[in-house]
Amino acid sequence: QRRVHGGMEDWFLEFTRPSDPVPNPLPAYRYTLHGWEDGEFVVRDNVLELDRWMTQNADKIELHIDASDTIQTTRTESARSKAKPKRNAAGTFGVEKFLADAISFDVAITQDPHSPHLGGYLWVTSLIVSMYFTSRRHSLVKNRSLVELGAGVGLVSLALSKLGARQVWCTDIAEVVTDRISRNVKDMDNMRLRVLEWGKEDDMDSICADIRATVPTLDFVVAVDCIYSEASAQALVQTMLRFSQQPANDPAPETPSHPSDSQLSSEGPQTAPTILCWTEVRNQAAQDMFLSEVRAVNFEIVVVPTEQWQKYVPDTMRSDFVNFYVLKLASSSSSRAC
Repeated sequence: QRRVHGGMEDWFLEFTRPSDPVPNPLPAYRYTLHGWEDGEFVVRDNVLELDRWMTQNADKIELHIDASDTIQTTRTESARSKAKPKRNAAGTFGVEKFLADAISFDVAITQDPHSPHLGGYLWVTSLIVSMYFTSRRHSLVKNRSLVELGAGVGLVSLALSKLGARQVWCTDIAEVVTDRISRNVKDMDNMRLRVLEWGKEDDMDSICADIRATVPTLDFVVAVDCIYSEASAQALVQTMLRFSQQPANDPAPETPSHPSDSQLSSEGPQTAPTILCWTEVRNQAAQDMFLSEVRAVNFEIVVVPTEQWQKYVPDTMRSDFVNFYVLKLASSSSSRAC
């Protein structure tokens, strides 16, 4: 891994050298596109390749994800996770099988190919991230609380919700939440839609208060394709920082939201959430500005090696143009996060 800034303990190894096994087979996906092409309404079934032009020109996208209930690990992976390799019927060390919960779900997305907002239509990195979370749902998603920044049409938040997250806050600017996300999110008890303009104190304070009143701790902040402009980099980083801190005058909840949270709530300050940031590199100047802003605050950040995240997604999604940054507020700055 490449460490960009900071010197905390090796908290990032969960991502740069993950111990949870790679599913075998990997989760499968297919999607159907409905939209206009050359004046004719076309339905493309069982699409597998990632094509930005086709996905962003569709009026509706129906995604199906199917994950097997069998996970296989090699002896090396078992040793790394401190699991004792088992002998097979022949008495030799072979491949082990671990049963996990099978899951299959569908997500239907409507979008506006002509939207003036970048969040008005799907960016294919969202498909990649949804598959990554599907592969790692047991370690990163199930019973976790997450905030997604710049959720756009809502695909990643919907996937997180269906994968068993405890609570997901799906956020974007008011126009995108009203015109797009609210049309795609239906009857999801573990998802909340909230307006968030990056860097706007009132929006951030409101969401932080909601988080503290709902869950004992925020586990992850997710940002997918949010690094696209030098002009917005500072506000994005400041928003990440706000969700990693709680000002001294922000009261903690008087009572836990769930009976099982009492022990968690009594253990004192919670650590800052981990920030998971994926970005397709379309504008290197925006990437550089983002990293510059990160260096200006007390974040620890690493770049996850491509081979370490690509192994959890199908071959058709292994793009070398996608960066995966993992950030966390340095321990010296940590207070109870939102």
